[in-house]
Amino acid sequence: MLVAENPVIAAESHHYYAGDGPPVETVPLGKPKREGPCPVCRTPLKTTAKNSAKCKECGTTADVKVLDLIVEKDVTFKDAVKFNLSPSVSAMKSWSPTPQGLKTYNQIQSYDAMIETFKHGASDWTWKKAAVERQKFLKDLTMDRGTQMHGYIQKALDGVEYKCDSIAQTACDAVCAWIDEQGVDQHHTERYFCNREYGCGGTIDYDGILTDGTRLILDYKTKQSHDSYEKLATSQKPFDEYIVQLAGYWWLTGGGAALIYCVPISQVTGESTFIHIPQDRVMWGKECFLANLRAWKQHKEYWPEDKYHSGEWTSSTRIKELILEASA
Repeated sequence: MLVAENPVIAAESHHYYAGDGPPVETVPLGKPKREGPCPVCRTPLKTTAKNSAKCKECGTTADVKVLDLIVEKDVTFKDAVKFNLSPSVSAMKSWSPTPQGLKTYNQIQSYDAMIETFKHGASDWTWKKAAVERQKFLKDLTMDRGTQMHGYIQKALDGVEYKCDSIAQTACDAVCAWIDEQGVDQHHTERYFCNREYGCGGTIDYDGILTDGTRLILDYKTKQSHDSYEKLATSQKPFDEYIVQLAGYWWLTGGGAALIYCVPISQVTGESTFIHIPQDRVMWGKECFLANLRAWKQHKEYWPEDKYHSGEWTSSTRIKELILEASA
C-alpha cells in the first residue's frame, strides 16, 4: 500500500506523486519544442518545427539546432490524470478555511508590493501588473529560502557535509540537538510516499522511531517574518491547516503511536520551537484531512486509487524514461 524513500535533496512541497512513491514535478511534452533567441535580433523564438524557424521580427530563418530543445513541462492536473498521479497532502490543507492571520499577512504583502512599485512611477495597468509580479517575487523568495533551510537541516540530520550561513546553521543545530534529546533509534528525512489505497502522497520533513517504538513526526514551518515566528512560538497553537497536514501524513503512512510536532523556524534568526500536537487534535485533523480529500476528488471527479487497484498506472521511473526518449 505504501512506498517511501529518502530523496537526496529536500523540497518544500510537491504537487503530485507517482504510485511508486516519488514526487513528480515534470512530465514529457506531448510534442517537443525549441526555444531561444533569434541569432540576429535576439527576439525570443518558440517552435515545434524540426528543421528551421522564421523570426517574425527580422525575417531571419534560423536552424532549430541553435535553439534549446524543450521536452518536459511542469505537471498540471490534466497531466496528473493522464499519468495517474496522486495529489499531495499539502494540497488538501488548502481546502480548509484560511486563518485570519495568514489572510492579513497576504494583504500586507500585497500592500508592500504596491507601495514598492508605486515608488518607481509606474501607472495604470503597468503599475498593477508590476505590483502583482513583485508580490509573486517576494512569495517565491520566501519559499526558496524555506526550501534551502529544509535542505540544510536534512543534510545535518543525515550527517552529510554541507556549508550554510549562520542563520541556517542556528536552525540546524537547534533541530539536531532537540532530536538527539528524544532518543531516536532510526529516522527518515524528507520521506516521500504515495498511499495507493487513498490515492494521496506527500513528503514528511522528519519521520523517526524512538527507542520505545513510538514514531516522531516533525514538520518544519519556516517564517519570513520574525514576528510571525514569535506569535506562533508564544501561542503554541499551530494553524488548523498545519494540524490537518500533519495528521494526513501520520494517517497515510500507517498511523500508530506517535509524537507529532509542528516546528516553526525563523528565517531571520534561525530560532526554532517544537509545538506538540495532542492526540485529540491529531484525530480531529485526520477527519478534516479525509473530508478534504473526499471533497477534492469529488470536485475534480478524479479517483487515483481506482487505477492503482486495476494496475493501470505510470511509475516515476517510466515518466523519466519518456522524458529521456523525447530528448533523444
